[in-house]
Amino acid sequence: MLKKQGYVYQGKPLKLVPNVLVGNVCRDLPVPPKPCRIEIADLFSTFPAQLSPIFIAMKTFLFILGLAVSILSLSEAPASIDEIPFDINDYTWLVGSWEGDGFGGVSHETWEKPINGTMMGMYRHINAKGELVFYEFLLLDKTGLRLKHFNPDLTGWEEKDDIITFEMISFSEDKIELKGLTFERTSETEMVISLRMSRGGEPHTEVFSMKRN
Repeated sequence: MLKKQGYVYQGKPLKLVPNVLVGNVCRDLPVPPKPCRIEIADLFSTFPAQLSPIFIAMKTFLFILGLAVSILSLSEAPASIDEIPFDINDYTWLVGSWEGDGFGGVSHETWEKPINGTMMGMYRHINAKGELVFYEFLLLDKTGLRLKHFNPDLTGWEEKDDIITFEMISFSEDKIELKGLTFERTSETEMVISLRMSRGGEPHTEVFSMKRN
């Protein structure tokens, strides 16, 4: 029969729960007096000395696992504009000329280097018949994206002082997510633009697969 050990927590003797199976041995384990609060470190310290290496290893493993999960979550989660300031210079991968599909035709998009926290872009769409359909003039900054549409003769779609806006939602190294519009770099020479819109009264996402020229 094993001799019972005395356990003390915060200066008070602990009650014992008899015959608890630990491994292949029955032991009397301590229970803290209610309503006191016992920390994990204190609880481990109350176990018999011969079990200490096992529980120290468990504590170390759980700590490392929790730290790894926290770091992974921080690295993968897109930042909110309320958490990390948006820096337009992080998105110079947009700079250059791009060509792809969309709306059943051909899309051309060009972005210039940022100046004063803003990037300027231009877009044009050519239909399946090879006819120019419309242009867009675009501005991207920390607030999101603003644009205006123009017909081939440069008459505007919107009223003089009206603009289309896509509010900034979140961003990561390779992705800018706006309200209704997303830019995502998939390689050094490719990106995908996803435009959420309404078609025939139903929600629709138009996807543009773009390649750098």
